[in-house]
Amino acid sequence: MIDLTLKSLPDAVTVGGRDFFIKTDFRTWLNFEKTLKEDGIQSVKLNDILQDFSPVPTNEEINEFIDKIFEFFESKNVCPKDYGGGGESVLDYQIDGDYIYAAFVEQYGIDLCDIEYLHWHKFLALVRSISDDTMLGKIMSYRGYKNSGNKSYEKQMKELKAIWALPIIYTDKEKQQMKEFDDYFG
Repeated sequence: MIDLTLKSLPDAVTVGGRDFFIKTDFRTWLNFEKTLKEDGIQSVKLNDILQDFSPVPTNEEINEFIDKIFEFFESKNVCPKDYGGGGESVLDYQIDGDYIYAAFVEQYGIDLCDIEYLHWHKFLALVRSISDDTMLGKIMSYRGYKNSGNKSYEKQMKELKAIWALPIIYTDKEKQQMKEFDDYFG
């Protein structure tokens, strides 16, 4: 969430009274999200997110540091309470990359491939405000669709939701658990 009462956007997280300066460009945090999805938090390297001149958190600080990093990454806004289709994921930064790019060019005149720097929180604010008139806005709307009671419209929207649904990606641990479940109940 962008706090407009501050002069600048955050460039550090504070843990135990110490500031840890972090990289804030949107590309850093897209890579962070990708690593989290693919390999989990244990695969995130500190030098990927910390500025070169930042101190390294101690073992005692690491858990709080991770909590603060996630607060920065998520940049939660209290409104709307039901953003994202009621907990369903309506956006995948990798899969939807083409649509994100096009929406930024169309709606904001920002070429994400050519822009040198864009703060992660600015990027999130812009993504969260994508118009339904863009293809990305339509896709996110399809994925977040909720039953309206209108049967013909409902059928059409369910089909669109199915067409645009994000794939379910299981971790190796989840795959192993499903295999064990299938073997047991087989």
